[in-house]
Amino acid sequence: MVERARAHLAKLPSFKHCFNEAGELIKATDKEMKDMYKQLQQLVSHKYVGEVVEELEKGFESTLKNRVTALPQSVQIHHLLYKSLHPSLAITPENLILALRKVGGGFDEAHDLFHLVSSAAQGNRWRTLSLEMRDLLTDLFNIVK
Repeated sequence: MVERARAHLAKLPSFKHCFNEAGELIKATDKEMKDMYKQLQQLVSHKYVGEVVEELEKGFESTLKNRVTALPQSVQIHHLLYKSLHPSLAITPENLILALRKVGGGFDEAHDLFHLVSSAAQGNRWRTLSLEMRDLLTDLFNIVK
């Protein structure tokens, strides 16, 4: 889904200059990366999830139970290496996962707990990524910094 959304972004006039002819990201400012991420998040959540489900149904020649056409509000894209610390990785597929997020004043979900563990309880959990966790994620998911 992320690859489809990136291909879509590469065709948009506001981002076309950031990609080469093959659709590979070649250059972008931190602001452009953050703007692309916002659009990518919307495309994945509301367009490409439905397309992938339709393709699965076509392949299996059956309507899937509990059919999903868009992600619920509590399921969002999350960066493994934080966008605020590594903006150049904002739309890198290997750096993105889907995670449950707390909605309103509810209990912590996977996203919130991920931040707590990633910060090693040192400082602001939303802005702190421990070096050990950064190195582990980089190795585990083959993320190029």
